[in-house]
Amino acid sequence: MSITTNWDNTDQTIIRYIFSGDWNWDEFYQVVEQRFELSEHTSEHLDVIFDLTDSNYIPDGLLLHLKKFVKLLPENHGHYVIVGNHTGLVTIVDMFNRIFKHCNNCLTYSNSLEKARVYLAYLRAETVKLAA
Repeated sequence: MSITTNWDNTDQTIIRYIFSGDWNWDEFYQVVEQRFELSEHTSEHLDVIFDLTDSNYIPDGLLLHLKKFVKLLPENHGHYVIVGNHTGLVTIVDMFNRIFKHCNNCLTYSNSLEKARVYLAYLRAETVKLAA
């Protein structure tokens, strides 16, 4: 399989999808199902990193499939970061956030995995401050 998923941190609050080589939407939805199974066991908000660093391929219909993905989001969804160096991803993320305003800018782009982790840690710390 060209997409794998695992916990990205020891607190199990970030799920990381790792894309390698060519992949397709069927594979994507299979691993999304796994993510939803993981999220059923916690009420904690779960963040997601889509790591496209090792894949230079994005199948057609990205925006259409992101729309479908949003409809599948569990109640405890958190923030999503797409990591990669693909031209056009910034534009896609911007369009996504404009179209799906109810998502409250839940999708972000980063050009590095480390920056994505720092960003998600910052958002989680801000959420904790607001809840206190």
